[in-house]
Amino acid sequence: MALFDKYRADPFVLFPPRGPFARLLTKILLYLFLYGTAFFLLPHSLVTPGGTLFSLFVLYTLTEVFGVIAKQLMFLPSLVGMIVAGIFVSNIQFFQYQVDNHVSSSLRNVAFIALLARAGLELDTEALMKMKRVCLLMSFVPGVMAESPVVAVLSWWILGLPWGWAFMIGFIMAAVSPAIVVACIIKIQQKGYGTAKGIPTLVIASSSVDDIVAICCFSVAMTVTFATGSVVWVACKAPIEFIAGAVPGALIGVIFWYLPAEGDRHKTFLRYAMLFIGGMTAFFGAELAHSHGAGPLFVITVAFTASRKWGHDTHAVEKAFGITWRYLAPLLFGLIGAELKLDLLDISVLGIALVIVVFGVLARLVAAFVCCMGVGLNFKEKLFVSISSIPKATVQAAIGSVPLDVVRQLKDDPEYENVYQSYESWALKILAIAVVSVILTAPLGAVLTTVTGPLLLEKDSLTAPETALNGDIETNSKSKTKSAESVAELQGEIVMKNFDPEDHTEI
Repeated sequence: MALFDKYRADPFVLFPPRGPFARLLTKILLYLFLYGTAFFLLPHSLVTPGGTLFSLFVLYTLTEVFGVIAKQLMFLPSLVGMIVAGIFVSNIQFFQYQVDNHVSSSLRNVAFIALLARAGLELDTEALMKMKRVCLLMSFVPGVMAESPVVAVLSWWILGLPWGWAFMIGFIMAAVSPAIVVACIIKIQQKGYGTAKGIPTLVIASSSVDDIVAICCFSVAMTVTFATGSVVWVACKAPIEFIAGAVPGALIGVIFWYLPAEGDRHKTFLRYAMLFIGGMTAFFGAELAHSHGAGPLFVITVAFTASRKWGHDTHAVEKAFGITWRYLAPLLFGLIGAELKLDLLDISVLGIALVIVVFGVLARLVAAFVCCMGVGLNFKEKLFVSISSIPKATVQAAIGSVPLDVVRQLKDDPEYENVYQSYESWALKILAIAVVSVILTAPLGAVLTTVTGPLLLEKDSLTAPETALNGDIETNSKSKTKSAESVAELQGEIVMKNFDPEDHTEI
């Protein structure tokens, strides 16, 4: 039963506050206290209108409000409202939104790391090995080999972009948004849908590698177009980044088998802290080395490897990351929305951009469906895997404006004087397509993935986490539950008594 059904007669009870409304008021009050503390301690340039902390406070508060509105009143995933809140705050002058790009990127990545670690803990070894061929195909074919060429050809044919520029936007569009995909898939996985055949594991694993391939291909296209750097080196970055992320992640994960010691009373907290902080260290180190794909792979790999030996404690660490994610999710999706600057859009090409995005997504859906053939998935399951690859947000918001940034750096270069106007026009068209793709596919993909999961996937009764609405018990969401684990849960080792189902913010 949805939370909204429980309060359908009176969803926003004013006194005494209860349900989602009470939770929202509690969070806003908490944020006010935090902002007040910062106001009295830090320079006023940071905490007054136009300051970084003031902007983050307004953004964070409104993402919570918009998230509740989207979920409780519009029956949409909360992340849709959060992304809209980010767009709203950053494009309305009244809010005086000013957040440095580096600060915004760092905060998004912290939230993303928590999500990736949680995803790594949820991965199923047997399912991953069973689906390895499909996982490999899904990492390359739907995005780089299907959607990208379609978008490139249409951009060349309709918008008149040169081939180099056309493939730049093609590869930008080839990447899915792991932030949205993983958030939606974890929610479905915890309810037990598709777990018997390893569908959540397939989608999570392939979405991470898909991004690496797309970003590397985009870098190659950029290098060829602007004739900077070694094309051979850029082309080799994909396998190098894969190795640089997966191998150290596996090694550190093995170390986490033995540290902290099994008998340590605080092992759950220490495992959570080491995984989170270690993931941030590797992620930001990879970013500094311009190896953008290695960081996410490291975090997923170290969490996956470590959880193989953690036993019952895996679920407790998973719960800790679940709580962390609930409070970081508004920051991630709000900042993603805030990256979309509508004043930079070339309004004249929005209609054409919409056509290009739609045909690109259709090509991706067909290719993803074909990749799932021959592995025992039925029609509905193949359709779901295809649908789950629709959302775009993180990569498009992050690199959609990169060509424009590069072009504007060439403004005073005499070598580009004759082509600067054309370059700027093409870069603005690329940005328009990227923004349209986020606005269209992020909410649509999230809604379709969340809604169609229970409709298209079979529920595994052995793995579904039956969270009681009366808040008495929550069973383990890992793969097959053994009787010994059930006894341990009932003894209180990994189960939380009086668990409040409203505490699950369904992003």
